[in-house]
Amino acid sequence: MNNIAHKVAYITGGKGIGYGIARTLLNEGMNVAITSRTMEAAKQAAGALSKDPKRIIALESNVSSLESETKAIEATLAHFGQIDVLVANAGVGHFSNIETLSAHDWKDTIDTNLTGVFNSVKAGIGALKQSKGYIITIASLAGANFLKMGLLIMPVNLAWLVFHRPSCLIYVNTALRSQRLCRALFPLILPTIFPEMQTPGKYNRKISASW
Repeated sequence: MNNIAHKVAYITGGKGIGYGIARTLLNEGMNVAITSRTMEAAKQAAGALSKDPKRIIALESNVSSLESETKAIEATLAHFGQIDVLVANAGVGHFSNIETLSAHDWKDTIDTNLTGVFNSVKAGIGALKQSKGYIITIASLAGANFLKMGLLIMPVNLAWLVFHRPSCLIYVNTALRSQRLCRALFPLILPTIFPEMQTPGKYNRKISASW
């Protein structure tokens, strides 16, 4: 098990789980690129996480746009020279039924939670193959459970679960590793990626990674 210090994580979504992952990886010596739909939000997250520009970079990127994600990945590579972990975390939640759900919310959720994962992984796959790194995709247990107001959330997350498996199989014979995480199971599933990792922000031991 090698030390993860100075390795680079690219994390989409600078709030909640994304912020927690960034904080913990920084504490363990990794460098972080953190994104948000607006530069203001990205800078706010980055500024709260670290004042050292050599350790963290804030990027404006909308995961629903492949061009936007590609530019953010390129900016990360220009700043750090490598990407070792890509965390496709950005997501939105619109809980509604067919009568009240708007067409805008339908499109926003699909573009962000499903197409966004595709865009992030596609933009970063070259760098991750080169570093023999990790792809981590995050979604909701709504993909496997029925929710009263889950008309949109359920099929989108189910599609994400289906998308991830063949993505894993494509690279099963390479050193590139891929994991999918469900938000509600984060504290339980995360140790399968970094064996000693627990809930974001609540770690008892050092993180180890099998690079």
